[in-house]
Amino acid sequence: MKSGARHCRTWAASGLLAFVLAAWAVTGVAETPPSAADIAREKNEGRRVEDDFNARVAAIAGVPPARIEKLLPDDRRITVRSERFIEAIEARIRPLSEEEKGEIRRADRQRRDALGNLRRPSR
Repeated sequence: MKSGARHCRTWAASGLLAFVLAAWAVTGVAETPPSAADIAREKNEGRRVEDDFNARVAAIAGVPPARIEKLLPDDRRITVRSERFIEAIEARIRPLSEEEKGEIRRADRQRRDALGNLRRPSR
């Protein structure tokens, strides 16, 4: 009977070890942290995405990108920038048509998707 109990404990320990290893792999603990180069690359790509968005909004509004960049504070916490840009353009530059507002909203959605893809770990 003692050898049967030992056999049962061995199987239980093996099962527990397998569970812990599976949980470790699923939670991503096994992934290596990003290197300094990866972080710099993500930051530069994020800047490029923001600059492209500002250029698209400037083209829609018909003004230079530098003027668009000055409309909002450089606040990364503003996630839906389209509504803030629309309000600022209409208050300080000119009224926008519904079509132009829609273009700005689409550009902002693409911006947020691109930024989200940057932060998503590649597997």
